[in-house]
Amino acid sequence: MSKFLLALTLVLSLAQGARVSQLTDAHFPDRHYNGRKHTKDKRLFKAYPSQEMIIDLEAHSVLSADVLVNGRKVPVRFKWEVEPAAPLRVNITDYLKDGDNTFSIQNIIPRVAFINAFVPFPVLKYGDAKSVGISPELLKKVDELIVKEVGEGFPGATLVVAKNGKIIKETAYGYARKYKDDGKPMESYQKMRVDTMFDLASNTKIFATLFGIMKLQSDGKLRYTDTLNKYMPEYKGVLPEGYDKTKIRIFDILTHTAGYVEPYRFYDDHGNIYSRDKDTTKKLICERIPVPVSYTHLRAHETRHDLVCRLLLEKKKKKKK
Repeated sequence: MSKFLLALTLVLSLAQGARVSQLTDAHFPDRHYNGRKHTKDKRLFKAYPSQEMIIDLEAHSVLSADVLVNGRKVPVRFKWEVEPAAPLRVNITDYLKDGDNTFSIQNIIPRVAFINAFVPFPVLKYGDAKSVGISPELLKKVDELIVKEVGEGFPGATLVVAKNGKIIKETAYGYARKYKDDGKPMESYQKMRVDTMFDLASNTKIFATLFGIMKLQSDGKLRYTDTLNKYMPEYKGVLPEGYDKTKIRIFDILTHTAGYVEPYRFYDDHGNIYSRDKDTTKKLICERIPVPVSYTHLRAHETRHDLVCRLLLEKKKKKKK
């Protein structure tokens, strides 16, 4: 699983108020078992023996099962319940090793029983470089490289280095801001700090809305070949040259080929498209803002493609509730 997808899973779980687990498929026995004995019901997770770790097990109709951490059996006493009132809390600290650990549940009895496991994320703590086998001199070379780049015009950066659950370096370099909104240099530059918030800008299109749509597709809740109008009846209107806006597909939005080209400045109160609240912006996007060209003719990077994806995700979430 990619680090970006793992991060997205964590964010979406937090947003939905769900219990957060390192295990993306926490169902045992494995519903996708490939027949290979040494991979059966085995998952990887990060942990460090210096940090206590307690996992939750939701055991449905389980009489007995073998819980294994790094191949070692953890003693667990199961209480038969069809729908458990509360998860079993199991301390696995003594079975951990630094970094990657394996987790599995085998020999579940009876065969119709199953267990959902929740493994928390470790919490990073501060430590020194030598304690994790990294030379402080090497980190100084990193400092020299970044400081040199800042001296040659690179605005600034922040750097966090962590190993074995310990943050061994957290440094800010240069400036967070050097220019005013009008593009002119500031009289006094704004220094970079380790807690400076960065604008991820269009990265969120890839690591948030796109993955959100992919998750809905994977769960069978939509198809990217469907039209937006199928899920958002309010998304309508006739385009120039007679093209019907209701024929625009989710695929067209995801690939930036829906026809949105010129940006609309919702913040400009002198324009004919002006909004200062979410509901008004949504109504403008769905009903008033036209697509200026045929969606089959041009690929263009424009924020409205992402805004439409967000509206679709919100629509599906509300329907779920």
